[in-house]
Amino acid sequence: MSNTLIMIPVFNGCEHIKRSLDSCLKQTLTSEVWVVDNQSTDSTQKIVNEYEDSFDNIKMVINENNLGRNGNLNRCIDLFMDSEYKYLKFLFSGDELPSDSINIVEIIFTNNDGLSIVNGLYIFNNGKSRKSSGKYFSSDCRVGIDVLVEQGVFPSSATGTLNSVTYSKKGIGNYRINPLFLGVAMFHNDILLNNGDIYYTNNVLGIFNLESHSSFDKQFEYLYKYEYAFVKMFGLQSSKKYYSVQRYKSLEHKIAEQLVVDIIKIGKFKLLFSVIFKLVFQKFITAIEKLKKYK
Repeated sequence: MSNTLIMIPVFNGCEHIKRSLDSCLKQTLTSEVWVVDNQSTDSTQKIVNEYEDSFDNIKMVINENNLGRNGNLNRCIDLFMDSEYKYLKFLFSGDELPSDSINIVEIIFTNNDGLSIVNGLYIFNNGKSRKSSGKYFSSDCRVGIDVLVEQGVFPSSATGTLNSVTYSKKGIGNYRINPLFLGVAMFHNDILLNNGDIYYTNNVLGIFNLESHSSFDKQFEYLYKYEYAFVKMFGLQSSKKYYSVQRYKSLEHKIAEQLVVDIIKIGKFKLLFSVIFKLVFQKFITAIEKLKKYK
């Protein structure tokens, strides 16, 4: 049995959950699999119960209430942190793990003390073609925040899809995913800025099947674009000491410029202008208030 706990957070995943469970059962290194059900109203629980009855390494946990997407991810993290396992691997219903992915990652963790995250390539399967994504370095390597900065990789964008990532307990520590955010980028910011290095491998560690992700298009909505820009800016500010003043200012401008371009593309420029106007107006009012104090 491996030292990795595979967590499948799920809500109404009956159409695709079998594919994910089958890929877990095909691992060359047998791993424990916990399905954390977020009060599904379809036949997900029935399907998982059948697997649980047939396989000793599959277990289902049912939340008392629907915790929301990030709330359920945090529930998985809490369960992992209380478990005997050393490493956490997320897998979403419908996605798959290549048969040797757990074994590859455990070898890396064993040979590299103090890692927070192991990240690999993933296959993006849109039903028409498959392509590997997430490649930052030409060869396998361990890197810290200083090297990420040199490569122009923000901590928040250092990983790719969740099913290509494996966490250590040391890496997670006391950090959890903010339920107010749509994504987990801030969570990765916290880990990589504070809790240790990331290891990149050019092995494929996950398969992202687009057909099973009904919420995929949300990343193209304006709220996600604002969040993405905010998290990148937060990561930039948090790693400010690694940049020259000129480089820092240049990256700041690029983040702002990209946000404008993204918002224009999705037709939300009026909203963007409104937000910018309010921010500028607020700064103007603050400046006036300060001047009043000197009179």
